Amino acid sequence: MIRSKRVRGSTYVLTTKPTVGLFLTTEAEGVLIDSGGGDATAGEILELLTREGITLRGIVNTHSHADHCGGNAALQAATGCAIVASPIAAAWMEYPLLLAMTLSGGGHPPAALQGRQLLPRPSRASAVVSGDFDLAGYHFSVLPTPGHLPGHLAIGTEDEVLFCGDAAFGESTLRRHRLMLMSEPERFVESLDALASAPAAALVLGHGGVLSSSAVHPLLEQNRQAVLAASALIARCATHPIDLEELTALVLKELQVRCGIGQYALFRATISGHLRWLEEQGIIAFSMVGTRLVVGPPMRAAPAAAASARTSVPQPPS
Repeated sequence: MIRSKRVRGSTYVLTTKPTVGLFLTTEAEGVLIDSGGGDATAGEILELLTREGITLRGIVNTHSHADHCGGNAALQAATGCAIVASPIAAAWMEYPLLLAMTLSGGGHPPAALQGRQLLPRPSRASAVVSGDFDLAGYHFSVLPTPGHLPGHLAIGTEDEVLFCGDAAFGESTLRRHRLMLMSEPERFVESLDALASAPAAALVLGHGGVLSSSAVHPLLEQNRQAVLAASALIARCATHPIDLEELTALVLKELQVRCGIGQYALFRATISGHLRWLEEQGIIAFSMVGTRLVVGPPMRAAPAAAASARTSVPQPPS
């Protein structure tokens, strides 16, 4: 049975996995931050709200992954509540197939990428936001935190509690998953810096629970080091020309990870994001070898070739 726990003032967390937030706008009305992973969780949330005499006025989504917005459709159908999300998250929540297509190279995804663990039931946002907003008579702050997924937002209540979604992960998650799922590692690191300077009394992680202000900075640094370690591992696995499928298999072997098709697609997307960051740093480069797109160390011009190239630069007319 799901229960609610007070964090501060009128801000609560629900004992769901991942964590769902609840802000009481009055004694009898509330707004959820995220909605859990599907209809079953949505049903338990409705039971909790009914027991406590709370009418659901809205849902604010941190991002569009199914474990965070999977309850939207059922909750909206049952209550008529508003849904607020970033423009990108709103598009993916209304058309979840788009997210699955990104995991299958842009083509129509196989059946294994269309299950409810990856694709939530469609839900339509009532409002799209990129900055602070008002809902049910209360003000919510917005901190853009892309990196885990484009359009990711951290949502702050008037009690100075910041719901971070998957902008950072708890210690147990970091121990279990040495390759955290994310689309843009460099932006994930930038978002960690944003969280570190956020004026919040407490942070709530989707996978990690409530953090007091004293625990925030050490955990954010652990997240940073985990991202850098993953990127370094991927670079070590790409010291010779290798294609993305071979590289993904090699990285997962190094991490001793066994997974199904859906998880594999998520890991592959994460590795692809790291490759873009490594390319930007000049550590790896993309090239074609025959009909294969491969990654590997950048080609360096031999000294003699470089000298010849310098002497062959056309000179301006005298």
